[in-house]
Amino acid sequence: MGLFDKFRNKKKHIIKMDIFDIPYDYDGYDLVFESGITEPNLYERFNQIVTNGKYDITSMSEYKELSISSDLDKFYKFYDCWLNNLRDNKYVYHLDNSVGIEQFVNGINEILKKKGSNEKLDNKAIIQRYMNELKKYTFQGNEIESDFKYEILEANIIADELRKIGYELITFFNGFDNYDQTVVPISTIESLKSIESEIK
Repeated sequence: MGLFDKFRNKKKHIIKMDIFDIPYDYDGYDLVFESGITEPNLYERFNQIVTNGKYDITSMSEYKELSISSDLDKFYKFYDCWLNNLRDNKYVYHLDNSVGIEQFVNGINEILKKKGSNEKLDNKAIIQRYMNELKKYTFQGNEIESDFKYEILEANIIADELRKIGYELITFFNGFDNYDQTVVPISTIESLKSIESEIK
C-alpha cells in the first residue's frame, strides 16, 4: 500500500463522540428550598416569569402553607403540586428518554401558544436536523439507529432553534433531576438567575 493510500484510509476513519458525552447547551435552575433562608415569595416571582403571569401560584394551598421556616417535606409537597399544575396547564414539559423529538417539538409549541406567542417551531425541519445530528455520534461504540431517543440532544437542538426567535429553553432542578422544561424570553434570563441566587 502506498503512502497516499494510507493517508486516505486514515481520513476515512473518523472517531465519533459517544452521544452520552454531549454537554448541555441550556440552563438549569436550582429551586431547592433552604429552610431558614428561602423566602416563599421567590417562587411566586419565578412562576410569574415562566408563566407570563398567567398562572396564579398564590391560589395553591400548598404555597400558602410554605414559610421561611418550613422543612423540605413541606417544600416538596408544594413543589410537586406546583409542577404538576404547570405541566397540566401546558406551561412546562416533562422531557425524559421516553420522549421523541416530534413529541418534544409539539410540547414546546404548546408552551409558546399558551404564553401568547405567535412564534412556532418547524416540526419537520427540527426532526430532520435531529436525524442529521444523530449521524455524528455513536452509542457505546456502535452506529445509532434513526429512532434513537436522547433527551439532551433533543433539548440542545430545541434550545438553539428557540434562540433564533428570541426565547431560551430552561429546566427546573428539584435536587434529583432536571426533566421539567419550559420556554422563557431571553430578556428574562438575568431576572431568573437573580431569583435563583436568592433562593440559595
